Order: sequence, then C-alpha cells, then structure tokens
Amino acid sequence: QTEALTKYYARTVEGEVMSRSRNVGSWYHDAPYGAYALKDCHIVLSMNDASRLAEALDSNRLRELVRIDRYDERERYAGAVAAELAGQDYQTVAERFDAAGIWYERVQDYDDLRADPQSRHLGALAEADVRGQPVTLVAHPLKYDGSRPGIRAFPLEPGCDSRAILAEHGFDAHEIDRLAAAGVIGTVDDGSEQCEGSR
Repeated sequence: QTEALTKYYARTVEGEVMSRSRNVGSWYHDAPYGAYALKDCHIVLSMNDASRLAEALDSNRLRELVRIDRYDERERYAGAVAAELAGQDYQTVAERFDAAGIWYERVQDYDDLRADPQSRHLGALAEADVRGQPVTLVAHPLKYDGSRPGIRAFPLEPGCDSRAILAEHGFDAHEIDRLAAAGVIGTVDDGSEQCEGSR
C-alpha cells in the first residue's frame, strides 16, 4: 500500500477520490489501468498510450477518445475499452497487443500460476515431498549470495518442535515435561519429538 498511501496523502484533489467504475484498477490511476472481461478470460491493462490502444483494437470509438483526460473521464474511457474487448477472445487480443507494444496480462488462477513462465523463472513455487505425497509450497522470496534457502522442516503438527526448540535454549527434559504437563507448551504425544525434516 506504500504507493497508494503516498498518493492519497499528497493529493491536491478535494472531496471523494475513492469511487471508480468496476474496470478501473485504482482510485489514482488513469484509465485504462484495470481489469477487463474478454469472451474467454479476463485481462488486466496497464496505463497505455491511447492512440496505440485504439489502433491495436482498430476502434473508431477509442480513436474519438484519444484526446480526453483519461483521469477525469476514466469511467467513460474504461467503459469504452471494456465494450471493445467484451466480445473478443484472448488469442486475438494478445496477438494485437503484442504487435502494438500494449502492456497487458491475462488474469490467472492459482493453478495457472504453476506453469506461468515468469513464476517458473523466479522460482516462486517449490515442490517437496511430505509423508510420501508431492506438495507445492511458496518458495522463500529472497536469495542470499545468489541462493534461495531450501526447505528444512515441515511443522505438520502443533508442538512437534517444542521439545527441540526449548532444549536448544537450555531447558532440560524435566523442565520441558513440566511445561507440557502444565499446558504452557504443546507437544506431540505420539513419541515424535520433531517435525518432518531436519531443523
């Protein structure tokens, strides 16, 4: 929210600024910034040159709106863009937008994200084995000296690492048993004292 807060507190416009139409993506961006329905999916558009967008869609309606203030009249402009896109399929729009250098992206669901080229390039998701089952996890977001930390343990049960953590901090077995018996800490009572994996 840093950008939105900065814009809000630095604004010179008085009155209600938060209201906007369903397509406009924020209260402080010019149209067409926002989300639009196609015949077979949804896309998001960034702020794009109005002339290039009109030519990419071969739209006389958008050509007529090239010179309007796309902030002051953003609902009007976004509505016109939405009308132009409504009956079109993604493949056609993507080809036109790519050729014209229009900034856009298809709205993806979580399953789409697994195969997304940018997600794969960034290593945003990690595959792991938990109790013999393959799982997908969100990877650590940062790299240190060029490497991302690996997955070391899975806290699959509440309290599975309580004993080991307290032991690392100098508590002896008797103290840990007393804390567990008093309900101060949770432990795993099936004989397993540690989460799956190495700590």
